[in-house]
Amino acid sequence: KEQMRQYESSQNFLQMIMDYMPELIFLKDGNSRIVKANQAFFSMYPDKNRDQIIGKTTLEEYSDRTAKEFLKEDRKALRTGYSEKRLTLTFPDKEMRTVDTRKIGFLGNIDNNPYILCVARDVTADVQEEDVRNAIYRLSQSTTLDFDKKLNSILSRVNDYLGTEVAIISRIEKNDYEVVYI
Repeated sequence: KEQMRQYESSQNFLQMIMDYMPELIFLKDGNSRIVKANQAFFSMYPDKNRDQIIGKTTLEEYSDRTAKEFLKEDRKALRTGYSEKRLTLTFPDKEMRTVDTRKIGFLGNIDNNPYILCVARDVTADVQEEDVRNAIYRLSQSTTLDFDKKLNSILSRVNDYLGTEVAIISRIEKNDYEVVYI
């Protein structure tokens, strides 16, 4: 009885830690069915569907191509112990995001069944920022545009990305620039 209480206490503690993390953290069984997940993972789904996630693969929520990619990476994690992949996809909440996924395959201590621990980190903002930097650099290197067109194009991209009204590019170098907002 005491062992059961300790086990439940440790499970609750683990869930609390998982829920605190902003990454999508979830555990799958050897058949890619969700066994456990954190709140960030559940928040991708509409409220009405959240109680139906445990025990399902949720592959039907994604395109066929994405579902096949998920299963391929699951099999790789089970076979080799690890899988890592960057994916851009539309989540069940209809948001398109880019995530870095890491999957660790392992056998359970108690039941010796295969499991996959999955951690997905949303890197959408990082990718968008890098796209803006690259666009600014490409435009700064172009000799066919006059200065006004370059500046307007750069300001437009920065404003679209950051949702600002006015920005001034005060320095452009190969991999460095400074944006001043007014």
